[in-house]
Parts: sequence; structure tokens; C-alpha cells
Amino acid sequence: MSTGTQFKDLFNREAILDLGKRGAVAVPGLNAQVFVREASQGLESMEMKDRVRHLARTLRRHLAEDYPTALRQLEVMAGSEQGHLTPLRGFRIWPLCHFVEEYGLDHLHDSMRAMRMLTTRFTSEFAIRPFLLRHPEGVLEYLHRWSQDPDEAVRRLVSEGTRPRLPWAQRLPAFQKDPAPVLALLEKLKADPALFVRRSVANNLNDIAKDHPDTVVSVVRRWASESPGPETLWLVRHASRTLVKQGHPGALDVLGFTPKPRLELKAFKLSSKAVQLGGELQFHIELHSKARGDQKLVIDYRIHHRKASGELSPKVFKWTTRQLAAGEQVALKRVHKIHPITTRRYYAGEHLIELLVNGEPLGTREFMLSV
Repeated sequence: MSTGTQFKDLFNREAILDLGKRGAVAVPGLNAQVFVREASQGLESMEMKDRVRHLARTLRRHLAEDYPTALRQLEVMAGSEQGHLTPLRGFRIWPLCHFVEEYGLDHLHDSMRAMRMLTTRFTSEFAIRPFLLRHPEGVLEYLHRWSQDPDEAVRRLVSEGTRPRLPWAQRLPAFQKDPAPVLALLEKLKADPALFVRRSVANNLNDIAKDHPDTVVSVVRRWASESPGPETLWLVRHASRTLVKQGHPGALDVLGFTPKPRLELKAFKLSSKAVQLGGELQFHIELHSKARGDQKLVIDYRIHHRKASGELSPKVFKWTTRQLAAGEQVALKRVHKIHPITTRRYYAGEHLIELLVNGEPLGTREFMLSV
């Protein structure tokens, strides 16, 4: 996307015209002009997910009333390399995925077949979740088969679709309570040849760790022991990132970091205690090892952002790793940009920055943010 373009703008008039043309090919009697007019109504005031939902509901009014027939029409609209319509890919196929999510719950097998096709064009990770809630055993049976699918996008869906805390999606409380069914799937994907899939496995474990930290430590410890190659160790590190931020002793031990390091914070200085939104927070630290042997450290920092209510909201940022010998001292500098982003709104006032070493707070400083 070009600078200044938002994701919601992917669902614009051009996209609606394209859906209308595809619908006219796939659905006997569909009036493309009427479809475009209805799909365009109120679109400008909607955010992205509302646009996706609105387009799916517009499709429902224009496709066949019989759901299996409507699915076949959707598949024609999605296009193919051999058909008259070019393949529809990426975010623009999301309304078709949402159609399955919203209207297909009473048709498990037809919907699972459709989601398998759609996930190769975009992702069905959101669409599959209501099916996991309504038909857990039936969906899990499909997912175990799909873990061996030749298409890596389908194998990724097995992991990404079962993440208990998938961003932008409804949670899966049954898997938050008992992750065993998910872990059984991840066992089949942990050595997948595609990084695309292994990254999803790591993210899934990171989700599970927020509810079952000791279970995840046990899993990654076993995986690291059974297959101590670089690909497994990358997965283990990525899966353990929240636990490391929290200073979980088991996760630190698996990754070779020193639990409860013995350190002296000799300096923690900000270049300025006043920062303007759009500017930078510069700081440096000096650490002195007080241990008799080597210490392996993961050094992060946490910024406590001011909220509209006046309360502070903490966010951990990754920094670096270091190994210090007995008595060794290290000085480090960092520049943290405080620029407007779509996922956070900044408020003026006092903020805090906190130094973390192996998850343990070592010092805090205050700064004032102007917006």
C-alpha cells in the first residue's frame, strides 16, 4: 500500500466493482449495478472489519439462497488459473471468507472444503473459529489431516486457526482452558519445512504460554532436547518471548539465560526528560556484573504509556542480549522513536521507562511527553 493508505481502503469502489463483475459471471440473474449500489452504501464511514462484514452480507442477498449452491457461486467468483476470472487473492477475498464464517455453520463439510480453498488465497484463520466453537471434534479431525497437506498455507491454518488468543479474532476459551488438542496439532507441525508454518507454531505456543506458562516451558524444553538444530531453537526462542519478558525461570533456563542475575545498575540516563510526539527518547545504561562467573542476559525495556483515563499502560520492547564475564561492565545506548501509529493513541503527561534484565526490573526513569 502507498503511504497514507489504510487497510480499510482496500475495500473501495474499485474492489466493489470487481466483486460485482465477478458476481455477474457466477450468479445467474445477478444485477451488478444493484450489487455495487448496495455494497457501496455507508462504506466510507466503516472501518475495515465492518466493511468486510457489510460486503459479506451484501453477497448473501445476491447469491443463491441455498448455502451449498451459494458456495459454488463464491468459488466461481474467487476465480482460478483455468477459469474465465483471474484468481482473487489477498485482503480482497476476505468478504468471501467472512461469508463462510457467518452463514456456513450448519454446513460443516461444505464450509471446511471452502475454507481450505480460501486459505490458499488469503487466510481462513478468522472464519474457522466459529466452527471450532460449534463443531470442535469435526474441525479437529480435518485439521489433523490438513497438518499433512501439501500446501503450506493449509498447514499454517492448522496452527494459526487454533491460536487461543489470535489478534483481531474471537478467543477460543476451551483451548485457553485445556490446550492439549492444540498441542497435539503443533507436534505435527514443529518441524514443518516452511518457516511460514513454524512461525505460526511459535506464535500459538506464545498464546498458550499466557495461560499455561509451565506447560509451554515443558514443551519447548523437550523440543530443544529432541532436535537441537537452529530451526528448532529459533522456534523455541520465538515461542518463549513473552515468558522471557516476564522473567520466567524455566524459559530463561531453556534458552541459557541466567535466572536472577547479579548486577549493579551504575547508570541509567535519559538525554532529555521532555519528548515531543514524533521525536525520540534517547537513553543509555551501564551494567556491572557482580557474579563470580559468566551471566547471559536479555536486556529489554518497558514504557508505561499514559492513557486517556490518566492510568499507565505498560508495553515491553525488545533490545539486546549480552554475556558478561565476572566483574565485567557494559555500556549501552538506545534510541526509541515515539511516532504516531495506528495501534496506539498517545496522551500528554508523565510517562515511565523501566529497564528489564532477564525479566527483572532494574531501574525506572520518568519523562514528559507533549502531543
